[in-house]
Parts: sequence; C-alpha cells; structure tokens
Amino acid sequence: QREGRGVTPASDVYMLGAVLDDVLQRVESAGESPDPGLVALAELVQRCMAWAPEARPTAEAVGVELRRAAEQRNDLRDALALGSRRLIAGDYEAARRLFDDAAEAADASGLAREERAHVALAQARVAYHQGRLESAMSACRGAMDGLGPKDAPATQSLLASWIAVIAVSAGDLGRAEDWLGRSEHFLGVAPDGGPRHRLAVALHHRAHGNLAVAQGRATAAI
Repeated sequence: QREGRGVTPASDVYMLGAVLDDVLQRVESAGESPDPGLVALAELVQRCMAWAPEARPTAEAVGVELRRAAEQRNDLRDALALGSRRLIAGDYEAARRLFDDAAEAADASGLAREERAHVALAQARVAYHQGRLESAMSACRGAMDGLGPKDAPATQSLLASWIAVIAVSAGDLGRAEDWLGRSEHFLGVAPDGGPRHRLAVALHHRAHGNLAVAQGRATAAI
C-alpha cells in the first residue's frame, strides 16, 4: 500500500500475523505460561509475516492451522483435567492413560518446555500413587533436564519438591534433604505472587512435613 500497489488478502494475512505476534510477546513479557495453542502458532506467525506477499500462506490455510492448534490445545487441556479428576477419585490406571494421552497431545502441539514439564509432573503424580517410585522420579528428573538451569524456577521448585516427596517414600532421606535444598533455591529466584509460585511454596512445605514425619519430628511436621 505504501508503494502504491493494490492491497490483497495477503495483506490481511500479514496483519493477522502481526496481531498474533503482539499477543505472544505480551504473554512472554508478562511472565505468564504461554497458552499451548499460541505456542504452536509461533512458526505460523513467521510465515504470515513474510515480507513477500507470495511467501505467505493463504487465509484458508491459516484458518486450518488455527483450528488445528485450538483442537490440540483442547485435547491436552481435557486430558489433563479429566486425568486429575480420575487421580483424585483413586482411579489411578484411568488417570495414567489420560496423562499419557496428554503427553502425546503435548508432543503433537509443539508445547513449550515449561508446559511439557507439567505434563510430565502429572505422569509422575500418578506413578507415585501407584507405588512406581522409580518411574515417578524419572519423570520429574526428565522434566527438569528439559528445562534450562534458569528456566521456569517455580516449576523447577515444584519438580524438586516432588522428587523430595518421592525420596521420602523410598526411605532415602538424605536425597530428600538434597532436593529440598534445590527446591528452596528455585523458590528464592522465582517471581513471587503468581499461582504457580504459591503452589510451589505449598508443595515445598508438604515435602518438608513428609521428611519431618519420617525423621520422627512430629511437631516440626505439624
């Protein structure tokens, strides 16, 4: 338009890409966990904003990818929510299948590393309740390995606290103390006040209480 050429549907595709790019940047700058559907669109945004109009996808193709991203997000959200309800109800095998479905949906949607870590944490929770302590420990360790040393400190604190809880159940109190120290470190650098941070603080105290019970320090546990 600036060069005096006609405006085409490719111009609208570019503008949609610019809007989505702005949304992604605002979510990132706010320090919030990106919506899985938006994370999956990062590559689409770049194609929409290609400088040459002929290099951009058609509006129809963009619509297809937007719908696919929404469906993948819904699959993941629904599997996690239903799995959590099954876990609370004590139907551990059903929860396990649903969390495994969530992991597959995460793989298909190109989910951000922090969100993938929470899927792994869901799998660790059900493994813990089923008594599969090594599997639970492995899921948490794998999730932490997938994050950088400075990435998502509240999530890393959650994972470290869960490892401490698992270690207490396995009777390895020394390992539990070590992981509680790591959990405390991540809490110290995590942004304060968000729901994920508050959850990490609560689980950190629970892990301390479990350790205190195992050590015979009932008052400290309370």
